[in-house]
Amino acid sequence: MTRKTSIDAYNEIKRLGLLPERRWEVYDLLYRKGPLTAKAAWLMLAPRSATGVIATRFSELCRQGAIEVVGDTIDPGSKFKATLWDVTGRLPAKLAPKTARSRGTAGEGSEIETLKKDNEQLRTMLRLLNTRYKKLMAKLYPVDATAASG
Repeated sequence: MTRKTSIDAYNEIKRLGLLPERRWEVYDLLYRKGPLTAKAAWLMLAPRSATGVIATRFSELCRQGAIEVVGDTIDPGSKFKATLWDVTGRLPAKLAPKTARSRGTAGEGSEIETLKKDNEQLRTMLRLLNTRYKKLMAKLYPVDATAASG
């Protein structure tokens, strides 16, 4: 039944022109070939679009409710886990207009402090991971003391 609602949404979006051209290209591709990873979509649209453009369109379409995550797969090239996306049966909602960011507005200080704390936590975690990595590499590839002295 999902595909039936997707067909209805697809036809309505196309008929009413509810998506700008670049978002439509991604939506149309997902509808016709989906589910797909963002990388697979980019490879199919590569001559016309940069990777950042595709990632932005996925983000916008997701925020609008027109596409959603439907699972994970292993990327054949990188062998890493990749997210699978597909169209929904919903018409896209309007995106909130972008607002200019001003410095020093009320409430922004607490957001900056939160980001600083998050940044410090991430730096601490990175140091810990680097230490663990070095220890693991030392175990896997021990350096012979006589060979190291040259």
